[in-house]
Amino acid sequence: MTALTANAETIQLADECTIYDVAELKEQIQNVIERGASICFDLSNVMVLDAAVVQLLLSTKITLAEHDLNFNISTFSEAALAFISNIYCQDILVNNNLAECEGE
Repeated sequence: MTALTANAETIQLADECTIYDVAELKEQIQNVIERGASICFDLSNVMVLDAAVVQLLLSTKITLAEHDLNFNISTFSEAALAFISNIYCQDILVNNNLAECEGE
């Protein structure tokens, strides 16, 4: 689900977000970028998150930065936050530190 919010579009992820959802999610993301909008992800209703989706989020963060667009995750479910923390991506995705994402 995508909603427009003042120069940014919100993409809400829900339930199980796994490798099986990546192709559809990637297409949504590409459409938003083509429109020149920043992206805000809402993970508040995510029950299961896997590494493929986190990898897509990281890639999206870099791509948006290359297009001078903003990346944000507005809300995390406990499950999403726990998984992101367990794979050591909290500083990159939660604290929004792009330098970590670029390997600096």
